[in-house]
Amino acid sequence: MYAMPTKEQKAVGRMLAAKLLDDHVSGDDPEWQEARALMGAASDDKPKTKKKPKPRVYHQLGRPMNTPEKLREREWRQKCYPEMIERGLRNADMALELGVSRSVISFDLQRMELSAHQRMHWRVTNMNTGEVSYYPSISEMHAKTPIRGTILTDTEPITRGPWLITYGDWFQDSKGNWREAPEDD
Repeated sequence: MYAMPTKEQKAVGRMLAAKLLDDHVSGDDPEWQEARALMGAASDDKPKTKKKPKPRVYHQLGRPMNTPEKLREREWRQKCYPEMIERGLRNADMALELGVSRSVISFDLQRMELSAHQRMHWRVTNMNTGEVSYYPSISEMHAKTPIRGTILTDTEPITRGPWLITYGDWFQDSKGNWREAPEDD
């Protein structure tokens, strides 16, 4: 091991290297070793080998990867989806029930060209005409109806003029009927 050279030693080493370059001295000449030592570039150690990168694992360990077992799992899940959608479950609920991630559920549903029902949280009934509308948010309800004012999320229905406003969870089943969604436990 050698000591780090000072600024003056580095300057002397650079001048010596320039002189050696001008004189076209070969790289294995002993004078070059002296110049390298003065500049701090003389290392007797061998260059360290680069660490090989660890291979990345793109699947969950313990889960099958592109095997018949994995295909059977997917087929089994795909048989369950229509019934779960009919029950009004969201992707997160299906994921909990099946023991997989939400992204797996989304990927499977997209592959099957299905979609889980969007939950609507506001039901607005016009008492005069009997027309019922469902909205996912208060802002969308305000945008599409003449109802104004502050509305709190409450379990009690609210009456504003001819409108009865109810807060809850509703979804539309495959037959187009609106049903109340099951409560999350």
